[in-house]
Amino acid sequence: MSTVYLAGPIAGCNRGEANNWRHDVMAKLRPYGIFGVSPLRCEPLIGERYGMGCDDPRFGTARAIASKNFFDVQSCDFTLCYMPQEINERRLSLGTIIELAWAHSLRKPTLLVTQDPLLLEHAVVQANASWILGTLDEAVEGEAEPEEEEQPEPPKPAPKKAVAPKPPLPGRPAPGKSPAPSKAPAAKMPAKAPPAKVPAKAPVKAGTPVKSVPGKKAPPPVKR
Repeated sequence: MSTVYLAGPIAGCNRGEANNWRHDVMAKLRPYGIFGVSPLRCEPLIGERYGMGCDDPRFGTARAIASKNFFDVQSCDFTLCYMPQEINERRLSLGTIIELAWAHSLRKPTLLVTQDPLLLEHAVVQANASWILGTLDEAVEGEAEPEEEEQPEPPKPAPKKAVAPKPPLPGRPAPGKSPAPSKAPAAKMPAKAPPAKVPAKAPVKAGTPVKSVPGKKAPPPVKR
């Protein structure tokens, strides 16, 4: 993000004259990623108008004010000096002219916004201003597109820790695996004995006497 120091009249101005234009410029520059720095962020208003300081050694003395403002000019990337003619005719802001010279000597780009002929015709003032414009609208309104704000990414879920599988108990299958079917041993069938060979009977011829076996009767002869 770039920063711009908003220099301009303070002493002799009321709250609106000193602050309104600064707040307006800050709001218009913010969408473009530019942050405006106001010297009035820590200078209190005592009474109806700002004076030349107060007794506060932190923010009110001349040394404290000058040191803070120089620090702002030195730290910011850019210095915008707003010096409207109507306030200059009432009281010229010499502090703003000094801040313009500080920024130029620090090699910082500067922009002077004024329509006051007294400043426009001054050679040294012109030499210290990188740009000179007539109105604040010309200074802060451009054709560039505002920067889109980055949306934070949603937090990613933490990775799950891998859990080592427990070893299976003896006789039980491992998790996620079905038990393998047990194969019963095939029963061996006894080999069949070959059929006994029956001796062929010799043919009996007609008229052949049949031998008798003791204890048995002889069969009757075969009639043909």
